[in-house]
Amino acid sequence: SAGLQQFRDQYSVLDYLIRQWKTSILKISQFKSGSEDLYESLNQQHYNCIQKLNENREKIEECLRHWRNFKSLRTTLQEATANIEAEKHNLQMEYINIKELPKLITKVDSLQARFSELEGDLIKMNRVVDQLTSRLPEEEINAEIRSEQSSTTLRISKLAENVNTWRIFLMGVSELQSDFKTQCNHIKDNLLELEQCLCNLQRDNPVTSQHHLNMLKNEKLRLVCVKEDLMRINGVKEKLQYCISPFDAKHIHKKVTSLWQLFEKQENTISMLLKQMEDRTHNRKLFLNHYNLLMEWICQFEKRLNDSNKYEMCEEDANFIKSIEDMLLQEVSCKESEVVWFNVIGNDLMKALPPGDIQMEISSKLEILNGAWSKLIRHCQDRRQKISEVSSTAILLEQRINEIKIWMAETEWELKQPLIFENIEKGCLDKLLDDYEKLQRSIEGNSGNIAEILNLCEMLFTDVESWNVHIDRKFISQTVKSLEIRWKHICIDTSKRKQDLLTIWSMLVELQRISDSHQSWIDLTTEFLDDIQNQTNNAKDHENLCDILQKLSTKYADILTQESILQILRKLYISLNKHDRVERSNMHNITMAAKHLLVTWEKMIWKFNSVKTRIEELSNLYASFNSEYENIIVSLTQIDVKVTNIKHLQEETDVQTPETKLKCLRDLHNELKYVINLFDAQDELGSSLIELLPDKSVMPEEVQNRIMEYHQLANNIKLTLDSLLDQTNYGHTEKAERDYAVQVDTLSPLSLTAKDAYLYQLRTAIAEAKSNLALLKTSISEINASNFMTSTQTISKASAACESSIELIQHLNALLTSECNCSEEEAMSSTIKQESDKYALYLSEWHTKQQKLEELRPFPAAYNIICLHNDDYLTCPLCTNRNWQQIDNDLWRLEQWLSMAEASQRSQHTQPSNDIDTLEDAIQDHREFLLDLDSHKSIIKSLNIVGEHLATHTLDTEKAVKLRERLQNNNMRWDKVCNQASHWQALLHRTLMENKEFHRTVTELSIWLEQTENKIKTSEPIDLTMDKAVIERKFKIFMELRNDLVRCEPRIVSLQETTSQLTKYLDGSTSQKFNEIYAKLTDLRLRFHSIRRLVEVYTVEIAAAIGTDRPLD
Repeated sequence: SAGLQQFRDQYSVLDYLIRQWKTSILKISQFKSGSEDLYESLNQQHYNCIQKLNENREKIEECLRHWRNFKSLRTTLQEATANIEAEKHNLQMEYINIKELPKLITKVDSLQARFSELEGDLIKMNRVVDQLTSRLPEEEINAEIRSEQSSTTLRISKLAENVNTWRIFLMGVSELQSDFKTQCNHIKDNLLELEQCLCNLQRDNPVTSQHHLNMLKNEKLRLVCVKEDLMRINGVKEKLQYCISPFDAKHIHKKVTSLWQLFEKQENTISMLLKQMEDRTHNRKLFLNHYNLLMEWICQFEKRLNDSNKYEMCEEDANFIKSIEDMLLQEVSCKESEVVWFNVIGNDLMKALPPGDIQMEISSKLEILNGAWSKLIRHCQDRRQKISEVSSTAILLEQRINEIKIWMAETEWELKQPLIFENIEKGCLDKLLDDYEKLQRSIEGNSGNIAEILNLCEMLFTDVESWNVHIDRKFISQTVKSLEIRWKHICIDTSKRKQDLLTIWSMLVELQRISDSHQSWIDLTTEFLDDIQNQTNNAKDHENLCDILQKLSTKYADILTQESILQILRKLYISLNKHDRVERSNMHNITMAAKHLLVTWEKMIWKFNSVKTRIEELSNLYASFNSEYENIIVSLTQIDVKVTNIKHLQEETDVQTPETKLKCLRDLHNELKYVINLFDAQDELGSSLIELLPDKSVMPEEVQNRIMEYHQLANNIKLTLDSLLDQTNYGHTEKAERDYAVQVDTLSPLSLTAKDAYLYQLRTAIAEAKSNLALLKTSISEINASNFMTSTQTISKASAACESSIELIQHLNALLTSECNCSEEEAMSSTIKQESDKYALYLSEWHTKQQKLEELRPFPAAYNIICLHNDDYLTCPLCTNRNWQQIDNDLWRLEQWLSMAEASQRSQHTQPSNDIDTLEDAIQDHREFLLDLDSHKSIIKSLNIVGEHLATHTLDTEKAVKLRERLQNNNMRWDKVCNQASHWQALLHRTLMENKEFHRTVTELSIWLEQTENKIKTSEPIDLTMDKAVIERKFKIFMELRNDLVRCEPRIVSLQETTSQLTKYLDGSTSQKFNEIYAKLTDLRLRFHSIRRLVEVYTVEIAAAIGTDRPLD
C-alpha cells in the first residue's frame, strides 16, 4: 500500500513539472530558427508522457480502492470471529446445569446462525482478492494477500466446526435427559399402577380366588419387565453423570434409587400375597372337598330314602325291608362324627381368614351343611311317624273301592244294552230318551263318591312318594287306575249313548226320506235300460250301434248326477247296520225298504255298465280289426311289388350277384313270414267280432270276406317267392363251395392280434349288455305302486350294471375303430348303437314311471283326501284309534332316526381328513347316509299327510295341536339334517378335489397303464409257431402283466366309484376340473378292464399252445 502511494505521488510531481515546462515554453515569444521542429517533437513527447502518466495513475487508484475493500472486509471478519470466540468462551460447557441446558442450546444455535452472515463476507473478500491479484504484477504481494485470505477462512471454518461440535454435544445431553425422564415416568406409572392393584387386592381380600391368584402371578411377571427397565435406566444415569453438574447428578441418582426402593417394596408385597393366598387356597380346598363329600352323601342318602323303586325286587319280604331301614339309621349315626369334625375345621378356617366374601362363603357352607344335616335327622324321625298314618289310610281306601266297583258293574251292564227301535215315529225316540235320563241321574249321583276316592288315593300316593313309605302300591295303583278308566268310559259312553241315539235317529229319518223320493226314478231308469238292451240285440250295422251308445251316454250323465245320492244312501245303510249301539235284527227290519232300493239301484248300474261295455267292446273290436286289416294289406302289397320287381326286371337282376339276390329273397321271405305271423291274432280278433255281432247285422259277412282276402293274397305271394328261392339257391351253393376251398388254403389261425382279442371281448360284452338290459326291462315292467319302495334298489342295481356294460362296449368299439383299423361293420357299431338306444329308452321309461309313482304321494299342501268324515267318521279309513296309535309309533321311530342322524352329523363340522383312505371311507359312509335319508323321505311325507288329516278331523283340539307341533318340529329337524348333509357333501367334494395324494395316485396309474400298453404293443402280434422258449418268455411277461393289472384295477375302480358317488348326489353343477378328473377315472377303469381281458386272452391262448394247465389260477 505504501509503495502504491509513493508511485502515485511521484507521478503527480512529474505531471506538475511537465505542465510547468509547457507553460514556460509557451511564454517564449520567438524561437530560434530550427527550434520549431524541436518544439513539435518535444510537444508530442510531452503529450505522450502526460497520457501514460494518467493511465498509470488510474491503475494505481483502482488497486488502492480494491486494497482498501480487502482490508475493510478482513477487518470485519476478524472482528466478527473474535466476537464469536469470546461468546463461545463465555459459555458454561463443563458440568452443565440441566435447567440451563435449553438456554445453552439456544445460544449455540444463535452462534451457528451468525456463520451464515460470515459466509457472505467471505464470498465478497474472495472476489476482491481475485480482482486485486489480477492487477498486481508482484508475486510476493499476491502471495501475501492469498496467505491472509487463507488464514481468515481457516479460522472461520475451525470456529464453525467447534460451535457445531458443542451443539451436537448439547443435543445428545438433551436427548439423554429426555429419555431418562420418560423412562422414569413410565417405570413410576407402572409401579404406582401395580401398587394400586395390590391395594385393591388387599382390600377385596381374595383368599381363594384362582382368578386373583393368576392375576398376582401375572403382576410378578410384570415386575420382571420393570426390573429390566430399571437396569436400562441405570445405564442412562451413568452417561448423564459425566456431562451434568454434581447437583443434577445427585438428583438423578436419588430419583433412580427411589424407583428401586419402590420396586423392591412391590416385589415383597406380591411375594407375601402369593404365599398367603396359596396357603389359604390349600386350606379352603381341603374344606371344600370334605364339604362336597358330605353334601354328596346327604343327597345320595336322601335319594335312597326317597327312591320308590328300591324295594321293587323284594316288596313281599317285610323283614328284609325292615333290616334295610335299620341299616340306613346306623349309617346316619356313623356320619354324625364326620359332621362334627367338619364344623371344627370350618370354624378354624373362619378365624384364620379376615372378614370378607370368603369368610361369608365358609360360614354359608357351614350353615348349609348343618341345615341339611338337621333336615335329614328330622326327615328320618318324621318318616317313622308317617308309616303308621299311611297304613290306616290304605285300609280305608280299599273298603270304599270295593263298594264303588259293585255300582260300576251294574252301570256298565246297562250302558252295553243295545237301542231297540220299534218304528220310525216320535214316540219311540221319546221313550229311549227317558231311559237315558234315568241312567244319567244315577251316574251324576255317584260322581262325588268317585271324586272322594280319587282324592284319597292321590293323597295316599303323595304321602307314599314324598316319604317313600313301603305299602303295596302296585295293587292299589292298578285298582284305582282301573276305577278311573272305568269311570271315564262310563262318562264317555253315557255322553256318546245320547249322541249316538240322536245320530241314529237322524240317519233313519234321512234314509226313509231318500228311499221315498228316488223309488220312482229308479223304476223309470230300469225300464229305459231294458229298452236299450232290446235295441242292441236288434242292431243291424255299426251306425246303429253308435246311435245306441250316444243314447247311453246321455242317460249316463243323468245317472252321474244321482251318484252322490246313491253314495249317501249306501253310507247311511252301512252305518246304521254296523253301528255298535243297535241290535242287528231290529235295525235290519227297520231298513229293509232301503236295502231293497239299494239292491235295485246296484243292479241297474251293473246292467247299464254291461250294456255300455258290450257296445263299446263291439265298436273297439271293429275299429281294431279294420286298422290291422289295412296294415296287413299294405304290407303284403309292398312285398308283392318287390317280388314282382325281382322276377320280371331282368336288367337289374343281371347286375346283381347270386348272393345279393339270395339275400334280398330271404329278406322278403322273412318279411312275409312276419306278416303271416300276424294272421292268427287277426283271425282270432275277427272270430271274436263275428261272435259278438248281432245275427241280423251285415257286419259278420263283411268281416269274413276281409279275412279271406288277406289269406289269399299271402298264399299267392308265398308261392311266387318259394319258386324264386329254389332257382337262386342252386347257383349260390356251387359258388360257396369254391370260396370255401380257397379260404381253407389261406387262413392262418396260429397268430394272435389285439384285434382278435378285442373282437372276442366285444362279443362277450354285447351278450352281457343284452342280458342286463333284459333284466332292467323286466324290473321296470314289474314295479308298481305297491312295491315301489322295495323295488327301487333293484332298479338302481340293474341300471348300474347296464351302464357299466354300455360303457365297456362303447370303449371296445372305439379301440377297434381307432387302434385296430376295423370297419364299422366289424366293430358292430350298429349293434352297439341299438343297445345304447335301448338303454336310453329304458332309462327314460323308468324316470317317467318313477315320477308318476312318486306323484301318487305328494306333499300335504297339494294333497286332497276325499274324506266324508263330517258325515260319518266311522267310515273314514284314516280316522280310527288304531291309526292314532300307529302314527304315534311311526313318529317315535322317525324321531329316533333323526336323533341318530343329528348325533352322527355333530362330528361333520370340521374339515375332512386329507388321508385318501380315510376320505374314501367318509365318502362311502356319507353315501350310505344319503340312501338312508332318501328312504325316510317317503315316510315323513306319509306322516305329514296322515297327521294333517287326523289333526283336521279329530274332535280333541288339544290332541290336534300337540300332533301339529310334533310334526312341525320333526319337519324342522328334517330340513336341518338335509342342509347339513348338503354342506358335508360340498366339503367332501372340495377336499377330494384339493387332495394331492388323490391326483398323484391317478397320475401314477395313468403313467403305469401307458407303459403297460406299450409293453403289450411291442409283443404283438403273437406268433404261436415261434420257438417254445420265446413263447414261454412271452407267456411269463403276460402273466406278470396280468397279476399287476389284477392288483391295480381294484384301486382305480375304488377311486372311480368314490368320485361317482359325489357326482350322483351333488345338487349344484360340478366344476370343470371335477368333470375332467371323473372322465379320466372312467377312461382309466375301462382301459384297465379291456387290457386285463386282452392279457387274459393272450395268456389262455399261449398256455394252450405250450401245454400249460390253469394259467389264470
